[in-house]
Amino acid sequence: MAFNRISKITKGDFFKSFTVLLSGTLIAQIIGYAIAPILTRLYSTEEMGELGFYMRLTGFISAIATLRYEAALPLPKKDAHSFLLYRLAYLISMLVLILVTIIFSFLLISGLGSQFDWWFYLFTILGTACVIIINVGTSWSVRMGQYSIISRHKIANSLVANSLKWSFSFFQMSTFGLILATLIGYFISCLEFAFNFKKIHSKFKDAISTKKTRVLMREHKEFPTLNLPHVFVDNGRDMLIATLIFAYYSVGIYGSFNHSYTMLRIPL
Repeated sequence: MAFNRISKITKGDFFKSFTVLLSGTLIAQIIGYAIAPILTRLYSTEEMGELGFYMRLTGFISAIATLRYEAALPLPKKDAHSFLLYRLAYLISMLVLILVTIIFSFLLISGLGSQFDWWFYLFTILGTACVIIINVGTSWSVRMGQYSIISRHKIANSLVANSLKWSFSFFQMSTFGLILATLIGYFISCLEFAFNFKKIHSKFKDAISTKKTRVLMREHKEFPTLNLPHVFVDNGRDMLIATLIFAYYSVGIYGSFNHSYTMLRIPL
């Protein structure tokens, strides 16, 4: 009896989807954690610290850029309504990215952001755009049950980024190589989601309605009003810690802190 139940569960769509998603996540994490000890010997703690700050910054901006509307995509009963939220998340994120670009430009022109080179800010904007595409695309894939896409993007990101980090070390590309490799990893892993956008837009273009979008914004207002503050505090805490360590200690100390913190979170 128990064997029949287990057999029935393992043949179900839920178990298959769960297995696909879990396997992709595990493979991506194994690749990352396996190469981490090698990278820490190829790059200095200062270089790893700047990479860590870059990833924190892109993660922070991308997490709040959509006002968390991408998290609401699986909820509407109709796919057309979910598409309106999907489109809304991208529109809001575009406005946020424009604002971020203006702020970064001011920091560079005024000299307040002279601690980082101009390419750091450019790569942050590009990396954030890629992560936003990944986040929104992932939520849409969850709604549509396309878990294989999520697994592929995780594996592609980890494999490409870590391979390039290792390769760039032989060319002495330092922090630039680390961040460039990370950006390329983001870009490669977001491509399938980006290509799907055109297909999704063509399929639901007749459903585009400003009035319905406003109604959906009100129906799911708990995401920008309740969920967003929690995400802002969680990610903002990490950014604040990174900024304080940068300001009062050194990039190297933050590099050691970030690596230790990442390793401690392995069981999670």
